[in-house]
Order: sequence, then structure tokens, then C-alpha cells
Amino acid sequence: MRRLVLNVLFEALTIIGHSQLWLDEDDSFCLPPYRSVVSADLRELAWWDEDSLSWFLTKEVDVITPHIPNPPFAADSELTKEGCFGLGIYLNC
Repeated sequence: MRRLVLNVLFEALTIIGHSQLWLDEDDSFCLPPYRSVVSADLRELAWWDEDSLSWFLTKEVDVITPHIPNPPFAADSELTKEGCFGLGIYLNC
């Protein structure tokens, strides 16, 4: 199985029409962080599996969200191509 990394995931999601994406991270005390890529309407599109070191798509990826003018996340934290490359190296995902 080939590993899916963050910058490739980002590129694939933008190609199929997802224009606004954020990296969400839930950092519990004793567990590894739970990372997911979410759309502007808060749907989880992919999640990170620490054991296989790969991203996995959810069924929600099939529903394309139109551009939302006031997304629930900070606009300056929206994922970009350059940001995904850097985060992927930093977080090893």
C-alpha cells in the first residue's frame, strides 16, 4: 500500500473541488494526537493514522462544499499548498 502524505492529500482534494481546507488536531493527554482535514462546513474529509503513517479519506470527501465567506476557522489558518508541504515535514504526515 502506498502512503498518502499531507501535500498529496491537499492537492487531490483541491483538484476534485474542495477549495477551503483546515488541519484539525485533537491533542489528548495520554493518546497520540488525532489529526484530520476538515472542510469549511466542519465535515471531516480525511484522518491521519499514526500506525500506517498515512491519511485515509472518509465518505464525506464526495460532497463538495461551496466557498463559505465566513468559515468557522480562522482564515489565516487555512491550509495552503506551501503550508501543507511544511506541515507534512514538521509533523511527519
